[in-house]
Amino acid sequence: YGSTNTAAGLKMVRQEIFNIQNGDRSNVPNTLIMITDGNSNVNSIDTIPEAIRLREAGVHIFVIAINFAGDMYRQEMDDIASQPPDQNVFWVNSFSELPEVGSAVFNKLSSPDMNKDICDTNEIKCKHGGRCVAAAVTGSFRCECIQGFTGEFCEIACPSRFDVAFVIDSSVSVGPHNFGLIRNFSSSVIEKLYQISRNNKFAMITFNSEANVAFSFGRNSDLNGLKSAIAGMRYKPGGTNTALALRTAYGLLQNDYGARRSAQDVVILVTDEASNIDAQETLPAAKELKDAGTHVIAIGMDLDTAGRAAAQEVKDIASSDDRAMIKLNSYSALKGIESDVINQMCEFGRNGRK
Repeated sequence: YGSTNTAAGLKMVRQEIFNIQNGDRSNVPNTLIMITDGNSNVNSIDTIPEAIRLREAGVHIFVIAINFAGDMYRQEMDDIASQPPDQNVFWVNSFSELPEVGSAVFNKLSSPDMNKDICDTNEIKCKHGGRCVAAAVTGSFRCECIQGFTGEFCEIACPSRFDVAFVIDSSVSVGPHNFGLIRNFSSSVIEKLYQISRNNKFAMITFNSEANVAFSFGRNSDLNGLKSAIAGMRYKPGGTNTALALRTAYGLLQNDYGARRSAQDVVILVTDEASNIDAQETLPAAKELKDAGTHVIAIGMDLDTAGRAAAQEVKDIASSDDRAMIKLNSYSALKGIESDVINQMCEFGRNGRK
């Protein structure tokens, strides 16, 4: 028994199920079949955004809706499903009809129509000059956006130029495998931001008991150079000197290190515990960044294990935007938040804050 937290279910699917570390295959299309008998009533505001994030990740969503009455109750199902909804939402009157609709879904998946190029229809509209690219099997699609736009349909304008400093934890609690997952996450986000705009610049800081600048804004201006530099970063365990890492990021965002006054400044911190070296300096260092107009996204890994103090510190480091503090239960879930991070940055850039 319980309420209907559809958003949490969709988020778990995105972060934990369709995940290479958990058995997802990169060469096989991903399809979700969601079965529900009611609209969401817990965190409902997050339901459609979570569905969009799944679709942006290339997941085709079928919805089987049971005993729904009235258009006002059906809209959420239409908005969750892949487009167009009349081909991806199945309405049934009772649970006893599930075997029949199950056959219909199977036939849909195996139908030759699912293999047609959906981009040849008039049902898909990539916006702002984006190009529709069809999936091979499921009949789903993605939009390849031109520079300056992102989102499922290239509907999100991202015109700003960003100076982005990644600050990633290399302390003993992280471990070499998880450090590799953080490294992969950073590389993927950089690649996507580079595709949005060649005007974006990046710096990378790793930290343990000390802080190490892997590269600053003035180096590796091409994507291959950036990815090569990230791949060459090595795990070096130690303590957790978050304060020094944040102060180092603040220093890099000054113009002497290739940062630009005309750019929007962003720091992306990934850590799994509270600072344990100069801990009293951590929040003042974060405040200095934020007071200078930097948007700080703080990603906390497995904070339930680290304890309440760690979760509070990560929250206080992040910018005041509710989405700026991101909690994940596992490092493998980093892949699922890439679009969240980028969309948050684009919104920050559109607001024109500096």
